[in-house]
Amino acid sequence: MNLRISISAMVGAALCFSLASLDAQDEKAGVKRLEVKGQKSFPKGDVKKPAVVENDKELAKSFPDKEVQGQIAKDVDFEKHRVLYFGWSGSGQDRLLFEVDLEAKTVVFHYKPGLTRDLRPHHYVFRLNKDLKWKVK
Repeated sequence: MNLRISISAMVGAALCFSLASLDAQDEKAGVKRLEVKGQKSFPKGDVKKPAVVENDKELAKSFPDKEVQGQIAKDVDFEKHRVLYFGWSGSGQDRLLFEVDLEAKTVVFHYKPGLTRDLRPHHYVFRLNKDLKWKVK
């Protein structure tokens, strides 16, 4: 029993370490998912056509809550970055994944629909370096 727990703990620790490493690699590649908390209502969005925010004026229009604006603004320099907002309702198992092609300087977002019939809201906010192109598949 103790052996099983310690193996589980080691696997869990390795998984957490590898996820942290992936986040650091993504950020070095010019992509970071921003955690936005406290927003009561989000702008209407589309998983295949995200809202693109290029400056402070568009940020205020897209996210009217001042606290949320501050959360995003602390991680974004609009001279260097843009913000992509994906919002949709779908299965609770829906996922939005991405990969970075460093040679092509492109971020490819992949929408993976879930199989459950429960309807849940999904909100993803990403910071991208302005020199990166992006597309959704």
